[in-house]
Amino acid sequence: MIWLHLILGLSSSPTSAVLCDRAMDAYHRQDDSGALMLLHLARKEDPADVGVRWRESFVRLALANREKDGIRRGGLLDLGAAQAESLVVENPSNADAWFVGSLAVGIRSQTAGPRNRVALSKVLRIRLNQCLGLDPNHAGAWYLLGRWHEGIATLSMPERIFANLLLGGIPPGASMDSAVFCLQRADRLHPGDLQVILDLARLQFDLGRRKEALATCRRGLSAPPLSAGDLVNLRALGQLHHRLEG
Repeated sequence: MIWLHLILGLSSSPTSAVLCDRAMDAYHRQDDSGALMLLHLARKEDPADVGVRWRESFVRLALANREKDGIRRGGLLDLGAAQAESLVVENPSNADAWFVGSLAVGIRSQTAGPRNRVALSKVLRIRLNQCLGLDPNHAGAWYLLGRWHEGIATLSMPERIFANLLLGGIPPGASMDSAVFCLQRADRLHPGDLQVILDLARLQFDLGRRKEALATCRRGLSAPPLSAGDLVNLRALGQLHHRLEG
């Protein structure tokens, strides 16, 4: 999962900030329980700090996204989403609150049926608009918006039927080209994030832009891995690079 690299600049007390930094280091090492324990301690130190709270929600949602066990995934998702919803209600002028609120909707939509997936896509777009309205340079929101465009542009036939019923048709401007644009924006705002680079190269490849995809792959393969998850992304980039050069 991405966007741990974006967790910078805490405005909390020194003790809380140190705990948060250690939690993020633990998350990078995929020490999930350690990361959550440290974030819990940070929240106890400063319960009102929005920065600590949205990061705790983010970590739970990120863990849910990669969890294979359905029961544990559901528990992490429910708790992380509940935290995100609370943040959105209590902090409507905070872009990061809307970001984790969007992330919760996006992850939940992955396992939803066609009707619910389309309905959730509408909620996701509204929340991303709120986030980007507050912070036009929020790299995480641009990444999620790129994935939203890809999801809408590749709806299945049953999903397109529900899109006609629930959304009045495919939202204007939703396309694979728009998905590439949004991922390029996220890449420029936060260069070197291997998840963004991988997804951008994959979309360029799917659109037949082989030269662009090859250049994106090469740039990603030259970037240093910052977390255990980056090693997975590097392997995927290597495989795509091999296909492009074959």
